[in-house]
Amino acid sequence: METDIHIRKAVPADAERLVELIKEVEDSGLMLFEPGERKTKPEQLKKRLEGMDEHSVILTAEEGDFCKDIFLPSEML
Repeated sequence: METDIHIRKAVPADAERLVELIKEVEDSGLMLFEPGERKTKPEQLKKRLEGMDEHSVILTAEEGDFCKDIFLPSEML
C-alpha cells in the first residue's frame, strides 16, 4: 500500500495542531524536555509563525489530515 506524504511550510493556522503534536511527542519520554516542561501555547506559536521571515521555516509532513512530523528550528523551542 502506497502512502502519499505532503511536506509543506507550516502556516499560522497550524499552530494549535502543532502544539498538540509537540505535547504528544514529549509525552513519549524520548525527548530532551520532560512532559509538560515546555509551555508553548498555540497563540505563541501562531505569532512566531506569522513573524517568520524568508530565512526561517517550520515544515510539516502530513498524511491526509494527519500531521506526521514537524521540524522546529531551535529558537522555536
